[in-house]
Amino acid sequence: MKQLLCLFSAVVLLNVCLVAQSKSVHLGSNAIDLNRVHLSFTTDKDPIDYHVNEDMRFTIDLDLGDQELEGEYFVDWKSSSDDGVSDHGRVGLSELPLILTKSMSRPGFVRLQVELLDAQGVALKQDNWEKPGRTAKIAFEGGAGADVDQIQQAVPAPDDFVAFWERQRARLDAVPMNRKVERVESKTPGFDTYAVEVDCAGPRPVTGYITVPTGAADKSLPARVVFYGYGVGPHFPHSGTAGEITFAVNAHGFELAQEQDYYDNFKNLIRSHGEIYGFDPKQNSDPEAAYFNGMALRAMRALEFVKTQPKWDGENLIVKGGSQGGLQSIWAAAQDPDVSLCKVSIIWCANIAGESQDGRLGGWQPKWVPELGYYDVVNYAPYIECPVEITRAALGDYTSPPSGLAAFYNNLDTEKEIVWYQGSTHGYISPVFETFTRSDREEVAVNTAAQAMPREKGKEGWLRAHEQISKSAQRGEVPLLFIGDSITHMMLTNGGPVWREEYRQIGAVNVGLSGDKVENILWRIQNGALGTLKPKVTVLLAGVNNMRKNTPEEIGLGVGAIVDVLKLRLPETKILVLGVFPRGHKGGTQDRETIKEINTYIAQLDDNERVFYLDIGNDFLNKDGSLIEGAMLKDGLHPDLKGYQIWAAAIKDKIAQLSQ
Repeated sequence: MKQLLCLFSAVVLLNVCLVAQSKSVHLGSNAIDLNRVHLSFTTDKDPIDYHVNEDMRFTIDLDLGDQELEGEYFVDWKSSSDDGVSDHGRVGLSELPLILTKSMSRPGFVRLQVELLDAQGVALKQDNWEKPGRTAKIAFEGGAGADVDQIQQAVPAPDDFVAFWERQRARLDAVPMNRKVERVESKTPGFDTYAVEVDCAGPRPVTGYITVPTGAADKSLPARVVFYGYGVGPHFPHSGTAGEITFAVNAHGFELAQEQDYYDNFKNLIRSHGEIYGFDPKQNSDPEAAYFNGMALRAMRALEFVKTQPKWDGENLIVKGGSQGGLQSIWAAAQDPDVSLCKVSIIWCANIAGESQDGRLGGWQPKWVPELGYYDVVNYAPYIECPVEITRAALGDYTSPPSGLAAFYNNLDTEKEIVWYQGSTHGYISPVFETFTRSDREEVAVNTAAQAMPREKGKEGWLRAHEQISKSAQRGEVPLLFIGDSITHMMLTNGGPVWREEYRQIGAVNVGLSGDKVENILWRIQNGALGTLKPKVTVLLAGVNNMRKNTPEEIGLGVGAIVDVLKLRLPETKILVLGVFPRGHKGGTQDRETIKEINTYIAQLDDNERVFYLDIGNDFLNKDGSLIEGAMLKDGLHPDLKGYQIWAAAIKDKIAQLSQ
């Protein structure tokens, strides 16, 4: 029987305002830190669980971050929906929280936009938490859906959809896969990087960069083909992923490593009848002349090329991309049965006909002509055999409207999962976003370690401790942040001298909390534990408290969920993920074996770019696997002072390296 699986993941594409603004401004007679001000709304139930004609209750509220706001300010709200109903209002702050009640007369979505305005109607801005040095409006965008699982595509696929693509495959097969592969300087030690050009049907070849771990054995590595979002500009080598071949493909087949003038000219070259690429309805009316045709053929050929790599393991082939990259990934996954996983987000060009042919809220997409049906992702969904993970579907995204993503998801006939974001547009995610996950998998249990949850036992005291930590975390830039459970927390007590001598004096912050499982840490991070912190390096240690409840794989996925959120909320930090420390005084126990397995999953999070894995467990052990005397307390779990000294010494060089 199919069940719901709630997991968290986050893949982000960024779009930001370009106007700089200071952190503190004078509003009325008082100075207020706008970065601590958060506007948001919630729904009275899961926003994806409503039904047609059921009331949707939105509660709009403003969190000033324990500050007072003097003067006259307003919250402006706008609503619209897939059934053509729209509304607008503006209220003073004294009227908050404001409850709005909406509903849908047919399966579809309500869109709600709110923003904070001054007395002149000008939107207030704060630092963009995703892009330091830039700003974003104090706003929140999202919505809710009714009978989302019943949303259908606006028009059926072209009658000759399969025959058309058989002809395109024949065109591609007729072109020999001649290639040029030239080694270039690698961005990351331990990887070999090559510039690639592969002949292809259509106007241009496949071009991109392939990155391979140095010294890997033949037939030993999974492969990932990465596609990118809309636009034209310089294409750079991928930094590489530990234990994986990565082929980063540009959408256009242009030449690599050229001056900016080349890309500016190329952008003009691919315009059609004055329209930017992909948007000319006349060109799109001929499916073989449409710009998307060459792009799709290059995506298919890119996979063919990767499968010729001698180090590919022959089994694991992942396609990944967001927005236009999601579009290309879906084309590739539907056309190539060897794809083992399709991992996409904010998918572009889903149900393109929804606005003109079905009266739904529209997006930033090409004007519908029937021939675009050959490229609309809703028509590819039935042909995808591998699992599909939609890591972000934004309820406030009207570049790629949520109704289109729902129609695509509903058309899939394979293992699938979608993460809906409340508080996200196509290009920006509010710092107070929420996620709601749906999965359609056979007999899959819920992974509690990957669901953000507060503690149940001792919840009241735990919440008070969390609030204290959150208030103390309003410190801006810091050199070092520690996140974890009691092992991290007790560095302040058992490891007091180490904390004072090594860390406190440099301004480090410790937000560990005793007793936390992985899911509790995840909840705290999503609910204010990071405050306004902007650490240069973040050290994460988590997982030991889940050993009696979750499998090693589940724990690894849970730690991965924490890493995903940290990457999103702390975009400038380097994350050092530590392997779970040894448990028990003697070696060779089941606990020790379980920890080894947990750490094999955690190690896979290392991307050698923003996330780095370090296992210092052996530093606590004698050669026979027993604990070094004095390293741990009698429980064989929590370090004593000597253990914290070992810990500090073991990560010192890595912290220094990541801090540069």
